[in-house]
Amino acid sequence: MDIDAVFPLKLWINLGRREDRRLQTEFNLADAGITARRFPAIDARSKRKPFASTPAELPQAAEKTGDPGSIDAKAAEVDIRGYESAGRYALALTQRLALREAARRGAPAVLLLEDDVQFHPNFQELIKAVEVPDDWGIFYLGCAHSQPPRWAGNRVVRVTHAVDTHAVAIRAPYYKQVMRMLDRHGKPDLGVAKASDQFLALLHRKIPTYACYPNLAWQAVSESDLTGTRYSNYGTDGQQRNWTQTVAGLLGEVINPPEEPKADSETERFAHQANGAEASRGASILRSHQPSSGTAGRPRLGLLFLTRGDVNHPQIWREFLEEAPERARVFSHPKFPEQLQGGFLDGTAISEWFDTKWGDISLVRASRSLLLEALEDKTLTHFALLSESCVPIRPLPEILRRLELDPRSQFGYNRPHESHAKHRERSGAAPLVPTACWRFTSQWWLMDRITAVLSAGVDYTGIFENMFVPDESYFATVLAMQGFPLEDGVLRRYSTWTSWEKNAGSPTSWPEIPVGKLRDLFQSGALFARKFPKEADIGRYGLHRSPAFAASKALDSGRKLSPPRRLPPLPERPKAE
Repeated sequence: MDIDAVFPLKLWINLGRREDRRLQTEFNLADAGITARRFPAIDARSKRKPFASTPAELPQAAEKTGDPGSIDAKAAEVDIRGYESAGRYALALTQRLALREAARRGAPAVLLLEDDVQFHPNFQELIKAVEVPDDWGIFYLGCAHSQPPRWAGNRVVRVTHAVDTHAVAIRAPYYKQVMRMLDRHGKPDLGVAKASDQFLALLHRKIPTYACYPNLAWQAVSESDLTGTRYSNYGTDGQQRNWTQTVAGLLGEVINPPEEPKADSETERFAHQANGAEASRGASILRSHQPSSGTAGRPRLGLLFLTRGDVNHPQIWREFLEEAPERARVFSHPKFPEQLQGGFLDGTAISEWFDTKWGDISLVRASRSLLLEALEDKTLTHFALLSESCVPIRPLPEILRRLELDPRSQFGYNRPHESHAKHRERSGAAPLVPTACWRFTSQWWLMDRITAVLSAGVDYTGIFENMFVPDESYFATVLAMQGFPLEDGVLRRYSTWTSWEKNAGSPTSWPEIPVGKLRDLFQSGALFARKFPKEADIGRYGLHRSPAFAASKALDSGRKLSPPRRLPPLPERPKAE
């Protein structure tokens, strides 16, 4: 979308006394590349309904106390020209005046922005992938859907009922219809909350209405002129906090619509290319990511090993897979392929190979290649990136059950203000990434299919090429750049437990793991753990096997079943003298 061509007139609404918002909005608009005119808002203070002055007109609370001073201001403002408060009426009146100004100017469309609007940090790139349908009458850059929307193509959904007017456009043929709806003085009660966004929502089935999805604009957390409280109806990634069930699963439909796209480029534009040529393989994944219908509600896990050679503990992995071999599939990218012969990873190497180096973009390219190869198996629903020193610390059936009950991706991440200074310094080597899009993570992750498609379907490695250790930010940052709502779509917990000593250059290796660390590992919520060298004793704890399955295997083989190894108690703290 060329936002200037589609919305030639852009007005942002601001109260004269809110200089703080004025300055912030000017900054936000410039950052989003939007040129808009300030439109002065009607001040609710000039539109308040006078308090009742006779006892017969006082609210019940005042009648009981006999004290007119106890009248609640909101109770006294029951109906201001068809609105629930002076603030609501003033906003609606301002919106009507803005539409009248658009009509006076002969503008074919107008985009109305409120002064607490917040834009996605990658707005300028993402808006290019949006294609507004020809028949549009109302268009939201972001909103909260109270009824399920329908996929319309190119990051756009057809709205059936949505609220919030922080970034809404109206087309000229519908100016008068919208103004009439917003003028509620002396008109019948419509049975909805008396606010302009609720009245506008009643037109969504009469006027062709569309919206960006995921949201590209939403309400920032700030003090509301309407309620006097600090709040937002949206999360930090722009996802709606109310009626979340109406958009559950919608992202998968947006990426892979029920009907075939009109052209190959349509779905590719969903993940707008930031650094040049499309990788045809990734584009193919974007067009056909949908998992097999036979796997619906039944997770199947892809284990993606990024290694030097074979795994350190092949027997643990064999026993792990033995409990549900049909529910997992192994892929590998070894630095030294000849070392796989006769090992656990023999026959699992993917066709594409990169000469990987520590701290280099080659690790990201190898990981992405693993993910793309695994995505070609449509029966796989989840994907875990692992190293040769990883071991499972939950039985496979337990992991699959977790993914069935909560299918979200799992990896820890930090935003720039939460991260270590060294991460922020490293990000300077990739200046094309918007600052607010950075997400710093572990190299190891577990992704669901939708997250995997969005993070790997388009090759952004070129803009991370000069960065040191890009594998600790690439995938989560790309998701943020695409508008993926990490706050809702990701279980913010590390999928692979790792222990780092302060100021260490690499994680601790555990030939023998102390009791305290073992308990940390088990209580972490992680599914896998590292680093365990070949001589490590981690297998003796049997964390990777279900007790019942282990007992059954022992009976089948005629072996005497050894009792499970108990964890020794933690040492008592010395008593204070």
